[in-house]
Amino acid sequence: MWHLYSVGTVWRDEIENHLGADKAGLHLFWVRRGQGLLETPSGQFSLAPGPQCWLVDLRRQRTYRPIEGARLVTDSFRFGGPLQDAWLSMLGGAGEVVMKPQMMSQLNQVHRKLIRNKLVSSSSDEWRIHLLITQVWGNLLEARGHFSQSIHRPPVPVQRVIDAVQAEPMHDWQASELSSVAGISYSGLRAAFKHSRDETLHDFLQQVRLDQAYILLADPKLSIKEVSARLNFNDATYFSHWFQRLHGNTPGDYRRSIRG
Repeated sequence: MWHLYSVGTVWRDEIENHLGADKAGLHLFWVRRGQGLLETPSGQFSLAPGPQCWLVDLRRQRTYRPIEGARLVTDSFRFGGPLQDAWLSMLGGAGEVVMKPQMMSQLNQVHRKLIRNKLVSSSSDEWRIHLLITQVWGNLLEARGHFSQSIHRPPVPVQRVIDAVQAEPMHDWQASELSSVAGISYSGLRAAFKHSRDETLHDFLQQVRLDQAYILLADPKLSIKEVSARLNFNDATYFSHWFQRLHGNTPGDYRRSIRG
């Protein structure tokens, strides 16, 4: 399920540099006025109004460079969710996406709706936001030509596990449970998973759990101890060590960075 972290319009008059992993999730933006450059580890992109948008993985360093005398005004929203990396891989990675005019019109409509729904007060609002972001993601996939190609679907046991983990991403999945869901032995599942995907089953489970940690830590109402409990860790200390090993910073450091 996609979650909305922030949405709005940004004005930039000066160079803005960000280190990697300073915020959670993905950042999708498009230019309303002005010109500039976006610099990321994967390349440099010219920014200007038109039928295109840019998707940024916020775990990577990036720099926004407005052209002098041409204030860069962008509309955007920041979001994330379980299997974010899998969806990003299917899209072909972050960067520029050239859209059809009707897609850009839909993108602006979704942006306005997200602004109206950014203060989530009920599960129905959360689901509505998820559907809006899913609509945008479908347009991104179509714009990059993925619907004109046959998309490889993993073997049935692997897909069963992916669907189950995605449905309960905060559950501490055990080998016996995964084997039961898949309908094959755990060793067979691990082999099938590694053969059909670019990651091991263990790495997949760790990333799904880490994505949930990002989402929960973005909620200021939750203490780190409460985040740890929701993710089914035995104690907050072990959770902190686990998070620092995968992310590079402690949960507290990460939380301070996204609040800043």
